[in-house]
Amino acid sequence: MLKLPEGVKNVPGRTASKSRATGIFDSSKEKVLDDLAVSIREAEGRYHSDNQGAASKDNPVESKRFGEYKHSAYNSLNWKVQILIDKETSETSPKVDADGEELLLVNIKCKGARIPGLLQDSEGETKLELTIRGCDLVETLKGYKEALSAMDKDSELGQYWHNFAVKQSFPPKEKDNRSNWAHCMEQDKWVKKGDVKQASPYPKAS
Repeated sequence: MLKLPEGVKNVPGRTASKSRATGIFDSSKEKVLDDLAVSIREAEGRYHSDNQGAASKDNPVESKRFGEYKHSAYNSLNWKVQILIDKETSETSPKVDADGEELLLVNIKCKGARIPGLLQDSEGETKLELTIRGCDLVETLKGYKEALSAMDKDSELGQYWHNFAVKQSFPPKEKDNRSNWAHCMEQDKWVKKGDVKQASPYPKAS
């Protein structure tokens, strides 16, 4: 067997997806719930224990996702620590509020993109991402996960999500032949127009 030289570590590649979902709605819902589960675990580690989040460069802790010890704040899948950079020393530190609580940016992604109009702030305004205090992060993420877990295709949230997911799922290689493709509701995927088994309302015109 061929071994790496002593002291050399390979970079782990992506593991094969274990998803069984095939349609656009089901696969995108499964993905966001998986992402939120990881984000919650890492948020609990950073703010409620010492086994996942990287609290500071002087308090390295192990990341299950990366399989190594982290010595500074790192982005999770649905949140990231806001970082301040000292102009004189170039040293970085987490941004905090008046009470010393770290400030995070939270977002929800569908098919790799943040969803306009999905997240509402405390004033009812929709945002692509929200600033949340570290002490409120886990509760916020769990609330999003609960709502998205209950989401079905016929609900208002489900229809909004499904429409965005369909838009994001169009085959990139076919961008110059878009008029020849349509979303099939029965299969819940993009197909040649002649192969549509059930007409779909998606994607809706913006």
